[in-house]
Amino acid sequence: MAELGQHLKQAREEKNISLEELQGITKIQRRYLQNIEDGNFDALPGIFYARAFVKQYAEAVGLDSERIFEEFKHELPNTQKEALPEQLSRVKRARAEVNTKDSKILQVFPKVLVTLIIIGIAFTVWKVVQSNPPADQVEESPETETGGAEVEENKDNPLQTASESNEEEESTEVEEETTMETEEEVVEPIQQVELIESSGRKFTYKLSGTNQFVVEVSTNGETWLDLKNGKNKKFFSGMLNAKETEEKIPDMASYDYTNETEAFIKLGRAMDSILKINGQQIELPSEPKDVQEITVIFEKSAE
Repeated sequence: MAELGQHLKQAREEKNISLEELQGITKIQRRYLQNIEDGNFDALPGIFYARAFVKQYAEAVGLDSERIFEEFKHELPNTQKEALPEQLSRVKRARAEVNTKDSKILQVFPKVLVTLIIIGIAFTVWKVVQSNPPADQVEESPETETGGAEVEENKDNPLQTASESNEEEESTEVEEETTMETEEEVVEPIQQVELIESSGRKFTYKLSGTNQFVVEVSTNGETWLDLKNGKNKKFFSGMLNAKETEEKIPDMASYDYTNETEAFIKLGRAMDSILKINGQQIELPSEPKDVQEITVIFEKSAE
């Protein structure tokens, strides 16, 4: 028996906890607990499961899991964390894309502004022409029998006033239609989730076009799940199981990352996992089928 397994077993027996009782506490199947005590880590589903199961075992029998990992690191399989330069590189690329989008908007805005100014000038000129007709358009009235004097057209003619009022209403309607057409050009953002980087079992996605970020993971079979943020703060760590078992193991877990800028999702048996973001199902890569590490960078839309 390996030293780590013997140490864990001794702590369990001192607590008078049987393997069946420990199974109920940790939600880890009895055969996996027995393999840990025997030091048979190759019988576990994978490296990620081995470290996660040992951590839960140790904490269930009152041991410090971090101390266990340090003391018996020569026995435990080791996983490498993603390098910080890769994270920084992804953030820089994401920021560059945001700056490119902003520059495109700034290029379009002056054109729209100039169009509105030209329409306003044209409307002002049209109003001035309508209110001051050329002198040659004034019709001379016929001479009267009494004096033959010319009679000027009454400027306060009700018919003329009504005509000018109708023209003003028509021009106002044209201006309103122009304003509405300009407003209709504004397009509401649409949620987009795109894969921007992949390396081995590590995949990076970018979420944009939304102000909401809710992650939901479920399983068709049996999945081990870790949910963290970009600062390595853990929100969920445990088993998901869609099968009916004596232990009450959930088949789905979710977390609202709306106030976060980055989400880290680690899946064991990714082939059985279903990932949704804001209700939209994300198609997971077909390989690897066992463990996948997924990072989602959240670019919140401007309100």
